[in-house]
Amino acid sequence: MQKTLPILGLFAILIVGMTSPAMAEYDQWEEKYQQLAEEFEEKRHQIERHFEEEFEELDREYEEKKMEIYEKIENNPELSDSEINAMFDELFLEFDEERRSLELDMMKQFHELDEMLEKEFRQLDEESREYYEEQRADGEFYENDPEWESIEPMVNKIMEVVPPEKIQKLWEAGEIEQLIELIVSETDFTYDQVKRIVMFFEKYDNRDDGSYDTSEQYPEHDYPEYDYPEHDYPEYDYPEHDYPEYDYPEPYPVPGVDNEQVLRLEQRISELEEENQMLRDTIEELEEKITQINAVLMEQVKFIYEWVSTQ
Repeated sequence: MQKTLPILGLFAILIVGMTSPAMAEYDQWEEKYQQLAEEFEEKRHQIERHFEEEFEELDREYEEKKMEIYEKIENNPELSDSEINAMFDELFLEFDEERRSLELDMMKQFHELDEMLEKEFRQLDEESREYYEEQRADGEFYENDPEWESIEPMVNKIMEVVPPEKIQKLWEAGEIEQLIELIVSETDFTYDQVKRIVMFFEKYDNRDDGSYDTSEQYPEHDYPEYDYPEHDYPEYDYPEHDYPEYDYPEPYPVPGVDNEQVLRLEQRISELEEENQMLRDTIEELEEKITQINAVLMEQVKFIYEWVSTQ
């Protein structure tokens, strides 16, 4: 059954309108949720900035060590292809492991932050739920309203000049506009004053039976649950680091390094490769000639053996 407040109580709670303690209480809880969300958003940005710096530092170390390999190649022209490949393979493996370790650490921190944020929001939900349950247990909000003393004279005046049965009839019929016009016509209150009174009464009406709809006045939060923004972590938009097999002598420009020096090193590597290929070709030719000579020698040995056997 719908609860109908006494006529005196109906108007006693209304004149303060949207500036009432009830609205102020809502604003306080809203501010707590907002502060908590901002606090964790800042923590998320701190994690992002930290790992962005870590990845940049890893890139710098990678470039420095790669240049060290270039210098070794230039200063040691006798290095073989396998030795050069081994140096680059070791470099790629080392930094790929470090990069993956950073990624896992970053994902772990984002996951822990999400869990902490959810825990804090649930705690705040529980606090707000307990608070409003205590308020409902104590009675209507307006009974503890500090503005009550300033409202009471106005309520008394309304009760003196406006027939209670008319107010009750219009209110139960939902004819709010007609109710406002009636009170304005019978009193010296302005239309805006009465409208604010009725709007405020609508907030307090029927809180105990669950029929009061706060969706228009409180669009962001349906207490005690809090609809906080979701963060799909641990996704992070950091630069991809793809370390393929080193394909020298393809140039790799490095900021802050003399590109001519790099080109000279790569040209030298190319020359060494050509020399190695020429040596391989020469070795193959020599091996073929040795095979031919061995075949001739075997024929001669066979001939000598047969001649000796016949003597």
